[in-house]
Formats: sequence, structure tokens, C-alpha cells
Amino acid sequence: MKRFKKLFALFTAFSLLFSAFLVTPVHAENNADVLISQLIGFYTDYMEDAVTDIERVLVELKSVDKKKGEAWDQIMHYWLEVNGPDFTHVGEVPKDLPNDNSMSVLILGFALNDDGTMKQELIGRLETGLAIAKDYPQSYVVVTGGGTAKNNPNVTEGGLMGDWLLEHGLDGSRLIVENRARDTVGNAKNTYEVLKTKYKTVNKVVLVTSDYHVPRWMYLILH
Repeated sequence: MKRFKKLFALFTAFSLLFSAFLVTPVHAENNADVLISQLIGFYTDYMEDAVTDIERVLVELKSVDKKKGEAWDQIMHYWLEVNGPDFTHVGEVPKDLPNDNSMSVLILGFALNDDGTMKQELIGRLETGLAIAKDYPQSYVVVTGGGTAKNNPNVTEGGLMGDWLLEHGLDGSRLIVENRARDTVGNAKNTYEVLKTKYKTVNKVVLVTSDYHVPRWMYLILH
């Protein structure tokens, strides 16, 4: 049975129904990308109910491409952990985080509409991030994301996100904008560089995103 998946942003902003994947049998002679697509399809449609199928495809992927197989083994297990009660805060803002500038609230971007406006999922992340920022008024707030609007090259995810936060009351001295990254890897790399070089007091990050982003970020952090 297919499920609705909640926007993970430490507390729920709204629900998001993912598109269904057509899952077909895959054999070892198929390339790794097909197997990876099948893994994502099983998780997207069935989550923890597809553990047996996920494990089967992981074994097959490792036989096709050992390096990718081992990487996706970690990613899929993180993905399943994301939905566990001890891994994330959904429906509430954590109450035991640092109340000083050693913490940063990191809000990940999301592809813009073709005209350069923000999609509802991204606005949901911003609403969540702002709520956390209000509870922890000494923390920095980082927004990250480059230009992804097909018909409007003059705007960036990070720029629009920063403007939204300022318009909704965030003090500009707390805002950090990274507006060059065009994908998750770039988000992680660029944000790390900014914090490391310019905000050396920060040693803890609260990640605000959708659940499918968490394992990718965790994998990047650990590698």
C-alpha cells in the first residue's frame, strides 16, 4: 500500500505525496543506474515495507558495481533510519539544542519553478527553519541553493530563501546565504566551506529538509 510521506524539516510543515515509480524486475546484467532507480522506487512507494526487496536489489547492485553497491547500502539504511522516532524530530522543534552561536539552522533549497518562484515544499522548509530560529535566537540561519529557474536566470534558491526569511522577521545579521550550489553535493560542499572559513564558532548544524535529503547529506558528511 502506498503511503503519504511527510516533509521532514524537524517538524511537519505539510504533507507531500511522492510520484509512483514503476518497478520492474532487474537482473545483474542491467547497469547500476537502473538498479539504483529501483531502490529509490521501492523506498518511495513502500518505505520500510520494502526492506526485503531493497536488500535483494542491494545484493544485485554490489555484484554489478561494488563501490556503488556499498555506498547505496549505507544510503538506504540511513533512509530507513530517517523515519525512526530516535533519528528525527517530526511534529516538534527540539528543546535541547545550544542556545548560542555555536549552532546553525541549515535550510536546504529546492528546485524553483520555471518562472523563478518558490515551490510550496521550499516554503514549507522556510517556515520550519524560521520557527526553529525563533526558538534559538542566537543561532545562525543558512540557506543554500543556486539558480535552478529555467526561464529566470537572475534568481537563485538561496537568494529567494534569504529574502523570504528577512521579510518574515529574521535579523539579517543571522542570515548566511550560499547561492551557488545546484545540487545536494554542492549544497554540502559550499556550506561546509562557508561555515569553516567565516563562521568558526559554529560546530553544530540542524538540518531542515525533506526526508529524502537526509540520507544523502549524512552520506556526504561521513565521506
